[in-house]
Amino acid sequence: MVIRFLTLTAKRSGMIYPSIANTVMILEHQLTACLALYTRLCADHRYPICLPASYLTIVRFWDTFRPGVEDGTMTMYQAIDHHARHERDKVSLLKDLDSVLSHMTRLTCGKEALLFDVLGDAIDSEDTGEAERALVLVLTMLCNCGKGISIFLDEVILENIFKVKPNPSLPIRIIKVLEEIQEAKGFSDVVTTLKRFLECRGEELYDLRWNKGQLWYDGSSNPSRYAQKFRIDVSNIREELKRGHQQEEASKDRETISAEEDENADVLDAAGESMVIEYSEKELKKKEKAQLEVSVIMMQKLYRRKKFVEKISLLARVLRARKLRRLESIEQQTMSPSSVLEEHFAPFRVDSSACGICGTNFKGSTDENLPMSHEENEGR
Repeated sequence: MVIRFLTLTAKRSGMIYPSIANTVMILEHQLTACLALYTRLCADHRYPICLPASYLTIVRFWDTFRPGVEDGTMTMYQAIDHHARHERDKVSLLKDLDSVLSHMTRLTCGKEALLFDVLGDAIDSEDTGEAERALVLVLTMLCNCGKGISIFLDEVILENIFKVKPNPSLPIRIIKVLEEIQEAKGFSDVVTTLKRFLECRGEELYDLRWNKGQLWYDGSSNPSRYAQKFRIDVSNIREELKRGHQQEEASKDRETISAEEDENADVLDAAGESMVIEYSEKELKKKEKAQLEVSVIMMQKLYRRKKFVEKISLLARVLRARKLRRLESIEQQTMSPSSVLEEHFAPFRVDSSACGICGTNFKGSTDENLPMSHEENEGR
C-alpha cells in the first residue's frame, strides 16, 4: 500500500508528494521489510542479504511506537514469520515479492515516473543529510541485486548513479563515492565502497539471514561473498549515456543550423523574386517536388520543436505548482491550533453589540463590518 501511494503521487502531477527525507524513510522501511520476508521464505537455503545498521534501528523504532503494540500487536518480524508459516503457495509469494522489489527499485531510480528520481533530487538539494541517505539507499539496492532484488536491475541502478552530476557544494566524501562507483567492476567493489562510506558515518554494513524469528547478524559484510562482476557490461551503460548526451547536443545544433538556413532561404527567395526565369514543365515539377519535401521537413522540425517547448513548459509548471502546494501545505501544518480555531469561529462572534450567527445588531450600526441577515438588509 505504501509503494502504491508513492507511485500514485509520482505519476500524478496534481498531487503533493512527500519530501525527500520522508520518501527515503518510507523506502528504507519498505526495503527492509521486503528483504526480511525474502530471507524468511529462503531460510532453508540461508541466502543472505545486506543492510546498514540504521535500517535495523528503524525497524525497532517503528515497532516501538506502532499503535496498539502494548495490546499484543505483532512486530514486523512477527508478522513476517506468521505470514510465511501460513502461506501455502510460497513460490507464488516469492514471485509477488520479486515484483514489489523490482517496482520499488524502478520507482526509486526514476524509471516509473520521470520527475520522481530520489537520488537525483537529493543530490541537487542543499541538504547533505538527504543526499547521503538517498545515496546509501540506492547503493544498498545495488548490493542486494541477486540477493532479493532481481539481478537484471543492476543496469537500472547503475544508470541512475552514472547520470548524476554532483553538485560542487556537496561534501567530498559523497563526490568520492560517486567517483568510486563509476570505476566499480562488480558488486564486491560496491560493497567495499558502501562499507567505507558507512564507517565514515559511524555505521556498519551487515550480512543478514533469517534465524530465530528475526534477521540475524552474520557479521560485517564480506565483499568476497559478492560477485566480482556486474551482469551488465558497465561500458555499454557509459556509451549509451554518452550517446544520449551527444544526441541532445546534436539536436540543439540542428535547431540552430535550421534557423540559419531559414534566414538564408528567405534572403534567396527575396532575391529570386526579382529575376524572371523560364522553366520547362519537367523542371517545374521537379522544383515543386523539392519545395514540397523542404516544406514537409520544415513542418516536422517546427512540430518537434513545438512539442519540445510544450514538454519543457509543462514540466516547469508542474514543478512550480508542486513547490507552491508543498509550501502551502507546510504553512497550514505550522499554523498553531489556537489561530486555526480563532479563524474558524471568527464569523460566529457574539457580544453586546451584535450576533454573528443570525446577523442581528443589538445597538445602532456601531460597526458596519458585522454580518447581517438577508431579511435585515432588505428592511434597510
